[in-house]
Amino acid sequence: MREFNKILWGVVFILLGMIIGTNTLGFTNINIFFDGWWTLFLIIPASIGLISKQNKGSSFLLFLLGICLLFDARDIVSFATIFQLIFPFLLILIGFFLFFSQGMKKEFSHKMNEKKGDFGDKIMATFSEMKIDKDDEEFKEGDIEAVFGYIKLDLRKAKLGKSSSIRASATFGGITILVPDDVKVVVKSCPVFGEVRNIIREAKDYKKTIYIDATAIFGGVIIQ
Repeated sequence: MREFNKILWGVVFILLGMIIGTNTLGFTNINIFFDGWWTLFLIIPASIGLISKQNKGSSFLLFLLGICLLFDARDIVSFATIFQLIFPFLLILIGFFLFFSQGMKKEFSHKMNEKKGDFGDKIMATFSEMKIDKDDEEFKEGDIEAVFGYIKLDLRKAKLGKSSSIRASATFGGITILVPDDVKVVVKSCPVFGEVRNIIREAKDYKKTIYIDATAIFGGVIIQ
């Protein structure tokens, strides 16, 4: 991921150098110092973060702030108007979340519905980062929630049964779940302006299964 990040930054510097060079030689006349050009110092790093980072919440907020400031600097939409639109935007976002989450729940395996009462391990990170290693510990089920934070749950050396369940929710944050090679992962996902990715290697003989109910709102859940 770091190498990919370097490549993206390399492309940005190459393009910037070509624009300045061709402007100097008189081949082009591209004005890179337009009204609000300074907002690119927010927008470009945020855009690269959205592409390359697993925890995309902070990058999205930075990108959104940069776009708002650019619109204000170019007199497209005033920052005051944008600020007033935040509340209705959040209402629409919540509506989308409720709509899609209800539709997806009906299609998921009944395995998640068999769980009642307390849902095993409960892990929550709010404006913080947590790394949890379950080495040589029994793990049957867990509830993981990252709100403007990041959680890394390592189950590679955990004592897993034939069937385990995880509920993972990332809101403007990120969650990474590391699983053993002999585990099959069944995912029900509900991303809302977010990302849920299952990138585990396929094995010929699965000995165990993990059921993951993942929700990502301007965030990301990665299983690997």
